[in-house]
Amino acid sequence: MRLAPSPAPSFLPSSPRPARREGRRRLGLPILASLLGTLFALEVGARIYARATLRERGLAFDPDLGWRPLPNVRKRGRYWGGTEPATTNSKGWRDAEHSYAKEPGLRRIVALGDSFLFGQGVDYGERFTERLEGAFPRLEVVNLGVTGYGTDQELRLLEIEGTRYGPDLVLLVALLENDLDDIRHERKFSWPRPTYALVGEELRFSPARATWEVRARTASYLAEFVFGRFRRAFPVDRRAPQWEWADTVPLFAGLVRRMAEVCAGRATRFLVLLAHPQWRLAGPLPDEQERAIGALAESRIPTLPTQEAFSAGVREGESLYLEDGHWNARGHQLAADVVRRRLVADGWAD
Repeated sequence: MRLAPSPAPSFLPSSPRPARREGRRRLGLPILASLLGTLFALEVGARIYARATLRERGLAFDPDLGWRPLPNVRKRGRYWGGTEPATTNSKGWRDAEHSYAKEPGLRRIVALGDSFLFGQGVDYGERFTERLEGAFPRLEVVNLGVTGYGTDQELRLLEIEGTRYGPDLVLLVALLENDLDDIRHERKFSWPRPTYALVGEELRFSPARATWEVRARTASYLAEFVFGRFRRAFPVDRRAPQWEWADTVPLFAGLVRRMAEVCAGRATRFLVLLAHPQWRLAGPLPDEQERAIGALAESRIPTLPTQEAFSAGVREGESLYLEDGHWNARGHQLAADVVRRRLVADGWAD
């Protein structure tokens, strides 16, 4: 005869585990809600503080360009304006508002370049683009300069944005001191960059790829603050494997040739302004810079040297540069004079 199991004595306590789990869940939910609420409040507070102190975020990730200025920003900072805050227009450029459509009878220049064109350290109105605009009637100069850009980013910017303005002239400000190295990188200043591969005479574009910390930083001010404290854990600059030790003069020349081809296809003039830091004004340029200039000459790309004009100014005792090596307001005026004289000599403007 099979005996049924005896029931557990009624005096033994039941298992406490389910009750404990339920208690932990009930306790954890308020803690989680409180933590999320605190983080949200801190994020909102950080954004309000940044806006009030003119230090809100000025850049966003862009797969075509790597980084791109945000629209309608008013900002102070090391890489922005001079004595006055720098502002961006509704399209994100540090410039006046310009519609894509051009008014009848208006001549338009689109300028591409890095921090020299952006006007790091000087105020709006002091840059050479505003000075040049005021030198001719019915002339509009669209400044698409972005701090840190290389020639590859400037080409992409011309293709996706610059041509939309219908320019009569595209002016590339080339700073070979930086440009020949910038185009080696797939990451620069902690930002991903687009890259080009040179296969024969063909350029092959690869967009920038945002890593998880870049997406977190651009989404949250708190994440940006944490990143700033642990920046050493992430690469600031990283060269693309195919360009790490390679000669980039052929790539630079190919990028500029592509710009010239884009302009030629639209019956637009193209001109390269060769800018130099003050320490390159005396003596010969480094070999790779000379070769880059020679490659442009071989491709019959018009260039506009500035070395002689700036060297003469420095010899005469003029102050043309800021302490960080960028043009000051007087340097921008001299650059505008150099361009103006070239345009008059070419008969393009009078």
